[in-house]
Amino acid sequence: MNNEIFFWGRGSFLLESQKPSEKYKKSPTKLKIIPEEYEIEEIKMGNYGTLILTKEGEIIQFINNSKNEYLPVKKAIQISVGYGNYSYLTENGEVYAKGESIDENKINEIINISSLLVKPDEKVVNICCGVSSVYFLTDKQIAYGIGSNKYGQLGSAPSQDRVEMKKIKSKISRIFSGNYSFGFFCIDLEDNIFACGKNGTGELGIERKNDSIKSLTKVDLKDKGKVEKIVGAYQHSLILLKIGDQGCLYSSGYSSCHGHLNTGDISTFTKIAFFENQDVVQVDAGCYHTIAMTREGKIYGWGLNPSGQLGIGSFTSQNVPTQLILPELTFPIENYYISTGAFNGIFYYVSQSSLRNEFFRFFETKEGFDVELATNTYKKPVSAHNVYLQFIFGKNFPKFKQYLSTQSFENAYSFVKFLYGNSDLKIDMNHKLIFEELMQEKPPNLIVESTVEKMFRDEESKDFTIISQSKFFKVHKIILWARSQLFRGMFLNVVDDSGQVHDYSEISHNSLQIMIDYLYTNQINSDLNEEIIEELTKAMDFFQLDEREPNIVTKAKSKFQKQNL
Repeated sequence: MNNEIFFWGRGSFLLESQKPSEKYKKSPTKLKIIPEEYEIEEIKMGNYGTLILTKEGEIIQFINNSKNEYLPVKKAIQISVGYGNYSYLTENGEVYAKGESIDENKINEIINISSLLVKPDEKVVNICCGVSSVYFLTDKQIAYGIGSNKYGQLGSAPSQDRVEMKKIKSKISRIFSGNYSFGFFCIDLEDNIFACGKNGTGELGIERKNDSIKSLTKVDLKDKGKVEKIVGAYQHSLILLKIGDQGCLYSSGYSSCHGHLNTGDISTFTKIAFFENQDVVQVDAGCYHTIAMTREGKIYGWGLNPSGQLGIGSFTSQNVPTQLILPELTFPIENYYISTGAFNGIFYYVSQSSLRNEFFRFFETKEGFDVELATNTYKKPVSAHNVYLQFIFGKNFPKFKQYLSTQSFENAYSFVKFLYGNSDLKIDMNHKLIFEELMQEKPPNLIVESTVEKMFRDEESKDFTIISQSKFFKVHKIILWARSQLFRGMFLNVVDDSGQVHDYSEISHNSLQIMIDYLYTNQINSDLNEEIIEELTKAMDFFQLDEREPNIVTKAKSKFQKQNL
């Protein structure tokens, strides 16, 4: 099984039963809505239905009271769903959207809106949806919007008419809204937060409670830290702020939704006292409710609850965070994510790339470092593996080193962690721009995979040889070190083993070839039979591959089953 999804709240179209009495689910309920072989990357919910983005870049749409539909997209990398619309971004920077915000004469068509950008040479790097509005961030650091401007959420005087593509602000690093939000938030290159749109209950965190804030206005936060996420809702908003090692949650807006005890509406972002000694790692919000998750894996809901959207086992609204009781999970809880619609919530498993996980764990061991990268912090370089970084940046490696030398140790270290696959790190715009300049075509979210694939194709740089049954296999020492406990132990105890030949003829050469290909690609491309699967099991145990499920044998068995359908 490659996916697991739990649902609560309003949304009988996602449930197997269509009985009116089961229209609402007050507790997390397991769903079986996509085939088990699909691996989920992201799920977004809205009144237009639910979108599921798979790791293969496909999008599956679930529309009210109808069966799932596969959208005509070759390779998507991001999805967003609002109220009355949805949008998705492809790997080549094209943006497609459908709904009220795009073209009222083509409301049922999926439209490529990339050509509407002010500068045709711009590439979209991020998207988000609000109520009948879609927002974009380009590689030129410009934020755009299209659609409803009822409350000035596009950064200009409110209008009842739909607004064509409009530039909102330049020198922007990140953008945010929410599936039931009439507000827009963005962060500039100096980490200042700005907002515009609906603010009738102080939901933008701007003290004057004007129904409309028609121009981007600075949002003041008492505490300083790194903004992880901003979530807008109908009458409240939240900011997840990383202060040191702790994720702190702040809210502003309507008294029944903001999570503070015994207070009225709040018009400035205020820390939620309930999470004072907890590390919040995820948050999302619907129309009048919020769901948050802590590092310990505890999930809490608060706000209005007539549809069971808090998932707490009742339909009683809660002014302060109340814990959800989860069913038994198949996978480690740190690999699950939360998402909310207007009146519901969902909790789903995202399988982690074994290759990416193992490379990041390898980096954290500090084993095999052979290059020190200077920073502007006195006597504090960042250590790494020379061959890996050389393959990432190629001829631009000197430029990368020069860039790091201008950064503090903390900034440089976070960038290098990102290059090794730290999935918890959201790369900031300054790093992203230099990354794209030096990297050209490598997608940031697949940096480990694309780099190792490049190494796989480069025979000349392979510095280690394995022999099996008179056949020789050239590999990179760093790949074996990162992925095999057997070789890790060997390399830790030998000063220099480069170029030597190691005979492992007890493993068949066919199985060894499949395994080596898998260590580089995380895929099995050969035809299989029961004998090869048995040999792969032996090889996995012999080389002590350090994988979580689904591992090479699990994937081989799944592929074999599909072969024989």
